[in-house]
Amino acid sequence: MNQTQENFKRISVLAVPLVLSQVGQIIVTLADNAMVGHVGKEYLAASSFANSIFMIIMMFGMGITFGLTPLVGKAFGEKDMKTIQKLFHNSLFLNTIFTIILIIVGTIAGFLMPYMGQTELVVSLAQPYYFIILASLIPMVYFFSIKQLAEGMENTKIAMILTVTGNLMNVFGNYILIYGKFGTPKLYLDGAGISTFISRLFMMIAFFIVFKKSSIFKPFSLTFKIKEITRSLQKQLFGIGSAIGLQMLVESFIFSLGAIMMGWISELYLAAHQIAMSLSYFTFMISNGIAQATTIRISTLYGRKEFNMLKSAINVSLIITFVYSCIACVIFLTIPTQLVAIFTNDESVVVAAASLLGMAAIYQIFDGLQVLGLGVLRGFADVKTPMIYATTSYLLVGIPLGYIAAFKFDLGAYGIWTGIIAGLGLAALLFWTRVLHRRKTLTT
Repeated sequence: MNQTQENFKRISVLAVPLVLSQVGQIIVTLADNAMVGHVGKEYLAASSFANSIFMIIMMFGMGITFGLTPLVGKAFGEKDMKTIQKLFHNSLFLNTIFTIILIIVGTIAGFLMPYMGQTELVVSLAQPYYFIILASLIPMVYFFSIKQLAEGMENTKIAMILTVTGNLMNVFGNYILIYGKFGTPKLYLDGAGISTFISRLFMMIAFFIVFKKSSIFKPFSLTFKIKEITRSLQKQLFGIGSAIGLQMLVESFIFSLGAIMMGWISELYLAAHQIAMSLSYFTFMISNGIAQATTIRISTLYGRKEFNMLKSAINVSLIITFVYSCIACVIFLTIPTQLVAIFTNDESVVVAAASLLGMAAIYQIFDGLQVLGLGVLRGFADVKTPMIYATTSYLLVGIPLGYIAAFKFDLGAYGIWTGIIAGLGLAALLFWTRVLHRRKTLTT
């Protein structure tokens, strides 16, 4: 078996559970939107507004946990289990501190919702739902803490199984709580939030149980003493995690601010934007799963100093991602109306969302390439420069361009999406310039 075949096999084995796990995460949001969308477009607009704020908080929290994976991957490649144990305990401590901070910041943001330019109806529906899903951040972060440990050791199946199970619970919970089945009251959007919280709490508790029982985690412990927390490891984890978190934050910010600006246009386009973004998140999560598999593969090979195999792994991942992104682009272009109809039967929303989905098709390749570029760089634990690139692409180019195109050149919703496309395209270019630079520095 040559290097290309071996890398294709290994990345595929890693990627399939990761893709299913990532898709499972976004299905929580898709299920909420699809079920709420059939209640009324005002509920869908409220969901879009609440999730646009929560996504910023959530992405930074997830990013902090992601700092563990490349460090564990490198130590795993070196078969250094003691270092993995220390990294895991320090990561748990760091994640706990930042979860507390994010809950406080998120609570303040929730009380500021009436001042963000949305209609009174949208705010009144969005606020209680937002606070419920904000509470779900706590079990979600601890789930991801163990998930990143497992994936750093090239075990991606456990998180996949728990995620799929949790999401099936969420869909069933949505059915009961949104529509008031089996004698429960109709809770509409709040019901979706409660169901999401319950499913994420289940996933955390289930992972704790698996951690205690599975032989995979036998060398490790969930409990630790404060003396095990070291400044050097905290600094290392925070340096990588905060850079990843900030990069994810600024990327999600362009989409979240886009949703808020959509609300300035109309409730109709806010609802349409939520549908188009939900479908885009779905395709992105598949690309993200491939990118995470690449991070694991690169970090392990980097730890072993198998640089020729590492270069081959980059090439294989690039081919896989490009082919998939082209397929996603074609699907969005050929059946947009059928995809949108999953979420709503409101004809005006269907027409508006289908037109936005046509624009989403344009950036599928950019989106796939930028997240893969990040995955490769994270495998090297190279995160600070990509964070600067992301800030430049999204905050300094994407958002200003989207605002100008939408409100100065009167392109409306299409102007906002023009900014999103430009930001993703520039990010992909900058990330891959960095990847090529890092690739050249490797010596056999």
